[in-house]
Amino acid sequence: MSVFSVFNNCTVEVGTLQRGRAYGDDELKLTVEKSFVADFQPYNGGLAQREYGVEAEVSARIYTEPTDGILKSGKIAVVNGAKYDIIYVTVWEFGEIALLRQRKD
Repeated sequence: MSVFSVFNNCTVEVGTLQRGRAYGDDELKLTVEKSFVADFQPYNGGLAQREYGVEAEVSARIYTEPTDGILKSGKIAVVNGAKYDIIYVTVWEFGEIALLRQRKD
């Protein structure tokens, strides 16, 4: 356990979205691959460009201890019931940082 775990303020579920298998089933369902705690922060896209060189729209970021590679761009993160696209992931000395964009669906 890291000394930074005192900042963790939410549980994050990471997975992929898949359509149902039945004919006419267009509902997207999340298949959760891993769940962990993190420090969730609202975040501005302008800061993402300055700090990380990321030009995509960004609405939040999370700091977490190492996730064994599960945290990747293109996956979905669910935080407090809201779904986010994982836009960018980088490693820092105590774990990982992910930039997130809230999904409209």
